[in-house]
Amino acid sequence: MDSGLQLTAEGAKTKRWALAAAAAILAVAAAALFVLERGVGGPAGASGSTPADTSDSRGPATGGASLPPIPPAGQAGALPGQGIVVRPSPPPVATDVRARVQEQATAAMARVREAVLATCKPQVAALDRPAVFTVQLSFDPSGREVGRGATPDGPMPEGLETCVLVAEAGAVHVDAPGAPMSAFVRLEIP
Repeated sequence: MDSGLQLTAEGAKTKRWALAAAAAILAVAAAALFVLERGVGGPAGASGSTPADTSDSRGPATGGASLPPIPPAGQAGALPGQGIVVRPSPPPVATDVRARVQEQATAAMARVREAVLATCKPQVAALDRPAVFTVQLSFDPSGREVGRGATPDGPMPEGLETCVLVAEAGAVHVDAPGAPMSAFVRLEIP
């Protein structure tokens, strides 16, 4: 008798969607961690509050995070009548830096591929044609990998997607780009 654990086409599609959603959540969590490590309010004491403060005059508790002051309407940095601080976007990363990060990430995927081949032997053996993934590698300004996601570019044997993400290949490092950035790399198995 069937145990009911067979994966239907719809179930496989749902599983791929869930893995993609989990990868997106991981990327958001990595970005949030980066923001928390940098500090919410800029340099310590920039807003005039101390770490012991748990709320400010604008409402709910901030959990001790230092918030920048909101300039009154009409002053520089505030939108008229709204008291919202407008911060400029960080400068764009130079094209040559992006190209260097992309090149280094692509070279590092050879190590990841070897780890997948060694770790995922049963899933790789089940392939009747090469499996192709688009792998997103996210890096902090120092070049340390802070997130990784893999999206299959077609149908995959059961378990291969998960195995690609958990294969022990170690973190990928690139030369410091100076700003958070991501690289998208094609990974073909076998």
